[in-house]
Amino acid sequence: MQTPILKVSDRKIVGKNKISKERRKGNIPAIIYSKGKETKLVFFKERELEKILFQYGSRIRLTLIHEEEQTQGMIKEIQRDNINNNLLHVDLQTVSV
Repeated sequence: MQTPILKVSDRKIVGKNKISKERRKGNIPAIIYSKGKETKLVFFKERELEKILFQYGSRIRLTLIHEEEQTQGMIKEIQRDNINNNLLHVDLQTVSV
């Protein structure tokens, strides 16, 4: 099976109001945890992850592309809105190959 690719971009924005504005634009905040490295705050496109979740499910290995750097990762936790089931936040964990 081919591993799906998720492109992520840096997130400099923090704060509830600013993050809410980004969510309305289709950018979902996420955090990437790595053993022995600093955690990274990132954004990704909601539509991309929804397609991956629909096609493969949530317990799969992903290829994360961040600033021309490719790493393998897994979804650790997905937070969704209780009322309309929209994505709010995702935690990703890098894995060694």
